[in-house]
Amino acid sequence: MNGLRVLQVIRPAQGGMQTHLMELSSGLRGRGIDQVIACNRGAMAARFRSEGFEVKEINLPGRIDLAGDALSLIQLVRLIGRYNPGILHLHGAKAGLVGRVAGHLTSTPAVVYTVHNSVFYETWPGWKRRAAAAVERRLSRHADRVITVSEALRQELISVAGIAPDRLHTIHNGVREFTYTGNERGITRCEFGIGRDETVVGCVARLAPQKGLQDLLQAIALVDLDRPVHLLLVGSGPLGKELRVQAKTLGITVTFAGHRNDVPALLAAMDVFVLPSITEGLPLIILEAMVAGLPIVATRVGGIPEVVIDGLTGRLVETRCPERLAAAIKDLLVDRYVGESLAAAGNRRVRVEFSVDRMIEETVEVYRELSGCKRLH
Repeated sequence: MNGLRVLQVIRPAQGGMQTHLMELSSGLRGRGIDQVIACNRGAMAARFRSEGFEVKEINLPGRIDLAGDALSLIQLVRLIGRYNPGILHLHGAKAGLVGRVAGHLTSTPAVVYTVHNSVFYETWPGWKRRAAAAVERRLSRHADRVITVSEALRQELISVAGIAPDRLHTIHNGVREFTYTGNERGITRCEFGIGRDETVVGCVARLAPQKGLQDLLQAIALVDLDRPVHLLLVGSGPLGKELRVQAKTLGITVTFAGHRNDVPALLAAMDVFVLPSITEGLPLIILEAMVAGLPIVATRVGGIPEVVIDGLTGRLVETRCPERLAAAIKDLLVDRYVGESLAAAGNRRVRVEFSVDRMIEETVEVYRELSGCKRLH
């Protein structure tokens, strides 16, 4: 596929979506595919430049902003005209919204849209979900292929938005294996003042309502052990202040680590990893925690059950249920043999079925299929 040029467009993102695109773009570059990354100015643009990618900055608002969206559309149309890509690949809902219109206006040979998260939030009123479904149904006509990172997202787009199944293709997220020196656990615990023998439950997530972190704090308060439990919470977001107040009110020990880029080292400091999300696509951090060899407790939402098989590779509980979350956490902390068995099975499953190389190859295959249908530059 030498000679193919892809314009990758991503909305503002800090966590899994950004890592997904970095891994994908690096793999595509290794296969001779030329790429330009279009994203907002800031840390993400700097990160891609530091890895040797050509980056063009655009103003892509994270939320609905009519003036900002119009400016983004103009910028993207100009970029497409300048670089003449064979494939326009869009990542995230906002990139998908603006990008599919831009692709249609410029008659771009092929448009691919990757859906990383649900675009139909449960907390939305009915009219808003119906409006979002109508917009998605309309815009789907302007994408040659819609990739979902989980089968759950694919089924949601079929059932809620009425998109034809043959236009949707599931490519699960992939993760690389970590290489540890053996010192990360002690060094990370020392950095945060966590004792070597302390029991640490960890979570890496954006501090936002959809991550269910209030439930996690309540669950930690309910875990009844003969020793204290230390919660290591990694991430930033709008609920930071509220969660700190909640932790103080509950009287639990929580270390708020903020946004970090050294996720493997942070995972090494944990005994159990918990993700209490209310909505998800297929969270990359779950795969990373399993690669790190941690026992997993997570909620049964989105694509999580496609990775975590309850009782075999981790524990699953219903959303918004701190009591069940606490019980699952306690079970794994009390019976270390069960936790280690689940962690080992999860690690094997991820290494075999959720590798980065598999994700890249399946994406390349989508590109090949499109190049067979349309003339790609």
